[in-house]
Amino acid sequence: ESLVAFVDSGETRSLNSAAMLVVVKEHTKSFKESNFNVVKAIMGLFLSLCRVHEELGRSPDYWICKAGVSICVEKIADRKFATVAPPLLTQFCVVRSPATISGVAIKFVEKIKSPLPHEALLKWHQEMTSDFGAAALGNGVKSLIPWTLKECESSNIKVRKAALALIGDLHVQIGPVFKALLFANETSASVKSQIESTISSSPYDPSAAQASREKTCMVRTTPGEGGGGGQESTSSGSSGLSLEIPKTDLVASLPPDCLARMGTKEGKNAWKMRKEAMEEVSSGLEKCSGLVSTEPKCFKPLVELVRALRDRLGDSQSNLKPLAARIIGSLLSSVDKVAQAKLGKIAFPALLGCCMSDNKKMMREAALSSLKEGTSLSAMEGGNPNTLSLESYVSSLVTELKDSDFKAVGLPEVLLLLTNNAQFLPEMGTMSSSKSRALEAQFAAAIVACLTSKKSETRAAAEALLKACTEHDAISSDSIRQGAKKLLPAQQRAIGPIISKFQTSSVPQLDKENFSGKSRPGKSSSLRHSSAKSASQSTDSPLTSSRTQGKPSPDRMSSSRNATSSKRALESVKRDLNQDPDDSSAMPDETESEHPLVSSNPNASTKEIRSSSLFRKKENWTDFPEEPSSCMSSLKKSWSFLPASSQEALFPKKGIQKQEDAVAGCELLSRALTVDKKDESSIIIDQLDLVNKWLACSICSREHTVGLQALLSLLLDLFSFLTTHSYQLSDSEATVLLPHLLEKASASKGRFREMYYEALSAVSEGNLYPSNKYGPLCVMVVERSGHAKARALATRECIKCVNTGGLSGMKRGIQITSKALSEESLAENKPALLHLAIAFVTQLNG
Repeated sequence: ESLVAFVDSGETRSLNSAAMLVVVKEHTKSFKESNFNVVKAIMGLFLSLCRVHEELGRSPDYWICKAGVSICVEKIADRKFATVAPPLLTQFCVVRSPATISGVAIKFVEKIKSPLPHEALLKWHQEMTSDFGAAALGNGVKSLIPWTLKECESSNIKVRKAALALIGDLHVQIGPVFKALLFANETSASVKSQIESTISSSPYDPSAAQASREKTCMVRTTPGEGGGGGQESTSSGSSGLSLEIPKTDLVASLPPDCLARMGTKEGKNAWKMRKEAMEEVSSGLEKCSGLVSTEPKCFKPLVELVRALRDRLGDSQSNLKPLAARIIGSLLSSVDKVAQAKLGKIAFPALLGCCMSDNKKMMREAALSSLKEGTSLSAMEGGNPNTLSLESYVSSLVTELKDSDFKAVGLPEVLLLLTNNAQFLPEMGTMSSSKSRALEAQFAAAIVACLTSKKSETRAAAEALLKACTEHDAISSDSIRQGAKKLLPAQQRAIGPIISKFQTSSVPQLDKENFSGKSRPGKSSSLRHSSAKSASQSTDSPLTSSRTQGKPSPDRMSSSRNATSSKRALESVKRDLNQDPDDSSAMPDETESEHPLVSSNPNASTKEIRSSSLFRKKENWTDFPEEPSSCMSSLKKSWSFLPASSQEALFPKKGIQKQEDAVAGCELLSRALTVDKKDESSIIIDQLDLVNKWLACSICSREHTVGLQALLSLLLDLFSFLTTHSYQLSDSEATVLLPHLLEKASASKGRFREMYYEALSAVSEGNLYPSNKYGPLCVMVVERSGHAKARALATRECIKCVNTGGLSGMKRGIQITSKALSEESLAENKPALLHLAIAFVTQLNG
C-alpha cells in the first residue's frame, strides 16, 4: 500500500516500473500470495503503474501485463476483487493492445475449471468492446471467436448466455465479416442454431462501428496483431477492421466424382445420385462461411461446377430444378464481384428462361431468388447490387428474350428486378466501347418490344423500367426511338403515347411522327416542294410554324401502307439534312416549334363563340347519361379549322368505333401539350372545350387496352398541365367530360382504376373544378345514371365536395340525394348515401 501511495504521489516518473515489480515479485511468491489484502494491494500497484505508463505514453513490458492479467483472471469472479480486477484488465488495454490482453486472458482462463471466471471474463469482454469498440481488437477477433464458440457449448447456462451475448454485441459492430469468421469454425447444429438466432436479433449497425468510444488504446493495433493464419485470405475494411477472412476451394472440398454424379442419367436411381451430388455442393457452400476462392487454379473448376448446375435447371426430375437454382444463387453470392459477373454469364440465360416461362411457380420463384442473389455483392462486400453482374444480366436478357416470351407469366418480375436496380446500371457517359453501346441499344429495343405484350402486367413493368432507365441515364431516348422503329407500324402506333414520354426536345420531329396514327400518301410531293422554302414561307403548311434545322415538317408523315410515298418522303428528309448549314433559307429559327392545333384559317371560331348558347343549341350536344358518340360528326365540323393532317389523326375515316382508333389522336394532343409546355403557350387551353368533347367521345367508345392506356395517360397529362397553369374548367368544359369519367371509373379495374381515380382526384383535390360546382355535377350523376357503381362513386365524390366546400350550390342536391336514399334498391349503395346525408346535416349545424 505504501508503494501504491508512493507511485500515486507523482515522484516515480523516472523510476523503472519493471525493477519495482521484480522486487515485489521476489517478496510475494511470484504474486501468488494467499492473503486477500496482499493480493489486492499487488493489483492496486499494477493499476497505479499502468496509469503512470499511460501518462508517460509508454507501454509496459509484456511480462508485466502477463503477470497482472493472470492475477485478474484468477480473481475476476471473486466479489471481493470486483472493484480491482476488471478495472485493471481495462487499464491494461489502454497501455497495451486489447488483442494482446484478450489473448493472454483467454489462455489463463482455459486452465480454470470453475465456470464463474469464464462467465466473468465473457462479461468483461462485452464491457471492453463497448468501451474501446470492436475495431480495437483488430485481428484479435479471430482468436476470440474459437474460445467464445467453445463457451457456447458449456454445460453452465450462464456461461452460454454470456457467450451468446458477446457474439451479439460483436455482430452489431462488425457485421457480415464477423458472421463469416464465426461459421468458418465447425460447431454443432444446436449451437449454430442458437448463434443464428442471436445474430438475427442483433443486426449489423454500421453507425455503431463509427461511434465515438469512452476509452482508447495508446498502442495502435496493426492488422496482423492478435491473429493470422497460413490459409489464403482476403482483407476486409469493414467496421474499421482489417480482418483476414478465410476462403475455401469449393470444388477441392467436394468428392472427386461429384460433378460426374451430378450429370449421370443411367439407371432408375440416377436422379437420386444427381440429388445427392447437389446436396454435397450445398453442404460445401455452407461450410465455406460465405466466401469461395476464385484464384486462377480454383476458378476453372468453378466454371465447370456452374455449368453442371445449369444443366440441372432442365432436369427431368422437376423436384431437382428448384434445388439447382437455389445452389446457383448461393454460389454466386459467395464469390467476389468480378467472378460473380463471369459465372453469371453462364447461369443467367437458363435462370431467366426458368423465371419467365417455367410452369411451376416454385421453380419461377427459386430462379428469381437466384437471379437476385447473383446480381448482388456478397455480404462481406456490402450486399449492394453488382454493376458488373447487372451488365451480364442485361446481356443475357437481350439474348434470351423472344417474341413468344412477351406473354410469359414471369417476365414482369424479371423486368422489375432491373427497375429496382436501375441506378446501378452503367450510365451512357461511361460506355466507351462499341460493345457496351451496342448492348445499350439492344436493351432499349427489348424493353420497347415488351410494351407490345398482351399482358398488362408486362406492359406496366416495361414502362416502369423505361422510366427508371432514362431517369438514371442507363439508356438514351435515341435508342428507345430506334427500338420502336423495328416494330410493325400498327405496334408503333399502339405504343406511340408511351414512347413520346421519353423523347427529348432535341429528337427530330420525324422520328416522333413514326408513332403517329395515319398520314396522307398524296402529300409527299408537295411537302418536298415546301421543304425547300424558307421559314418565312412556311405559313402555307397546315401546322404553320418554323422547322428546326434538319427537322422535317409533320406533314411529311409517310403512310406505312404506301411504300413508294414513304420512300420519297425519306429521300426528301435526306436532302434537307444534307443542305448547307450556312444557307439561312434552309435554317429556320431553332427556338420555334410546330403546334398541331394551330390553324391558318383566320376565321376559326373562338372558345367564346363556341360557349355561346346559340352555338351550343346549334351543335345539339347530347346530355348525360346519353353517350356522345353520335356527336362526333358535329365535333369534327366545329374543329374543321385544324390542319388536314391533324383532323385525319383526330377523326379517322372509319370513325372512333373503339378506343384503339383514338391512339393517333392521343399522340397528336400529347405533342400539342409538349409544345405548349416548351413555348409556355396556352393553345390547348383555348381549344379545351373541343379537346374534352373528343376525350368524352373516345372514352365512351368500345374499350381497348392500348387505346384506354393512351387516353388516360393523355388525360392525366392534360389535368397536370391545367393544374400547373391554375386553370379551372368552365361549366361547359366540365359537363361534357366529367359525368362520363365518373361512370367509366366506377366500372374500371386494375391499373386503369388507379388512373381514373388519379384523374378524379385532380378534379376534386387539385382545384381543377370548384367544389361548389363539382358537387352538383356529382348529384346529377346520382340522379341520372343507370349504373349502381357510378351512383355510389358519384356519392362519395359528393361527400368530398360537401366536406371541403360546404353546402354552396347543394340546395337541390339535398333533395335529390335524400330521395335517392329512400328509393335506392341496392344495399351496398345505401351506406354511401347515408354518409352524404350525415355530411349535409353536419354542415347545416343544427
